[in-house]
Amino acid sequence: MKTEAKWIVLGILSGGCRTGYEIKKVIDNSFEHFWKMSYGQIYPALKTLVKEGYVSQIGSDGDRKEYEITEAGKHKLHDWLVAPIYDSGLHKNELLVKLFFGNEMNREHAFHHICEHERLLQGKMKVYEQMEKQLSIHPGAEFWLYTLDYGKEVAKAELQWCKKTKEKLK
Repeated sequence: MKTEAKWIVLGILSGGCRTGYEIKKVIDNSFEHFWKMSYGQIYPALKTLVKEGYVSQIGSDGDRKEYEITEAGKHKLHDWLVAPIYDSGLHKNELLVKLFFGNEMNREHAFHHICEHERLLQGKMKVYEQMEKQLSIHPGAEFWLYTLDYGKEVAKAELQWCKKTKEKLK
């Protein structure tokens, strides 16, 4: 079962979020580091989940609709969570695309691109460290910390790559 926005939304609803706004907040504060989603994906996913019976709309206050996961939704979430993973995902990386065509630019530009990428990674590492401090006091954070650790390890590897590649370009 391929990962789709609706399964992520279903998982977030299982954690107690009730509105599209709350779901987006969770995504922006944690998922954005490995899976980006917009309101344009969240609200259609909610609509589909309601239609399929995995979520029910429990209230409405003007434009603000509240949802909760149904028993069928809990079963479907479990099915999705235990289904095999077929794709670890391809990440779009503009830096690598530009370096691939590096023969068409001078070495200084390539070096500058790598320095900028390194600066962004260092900022990302600071965010990860702050997140780790916040999560370490949360009793249910074990699996959240595993995803955070993955992000930190990938960023460390990329920082090492930046260092090596800058040395080669000099």
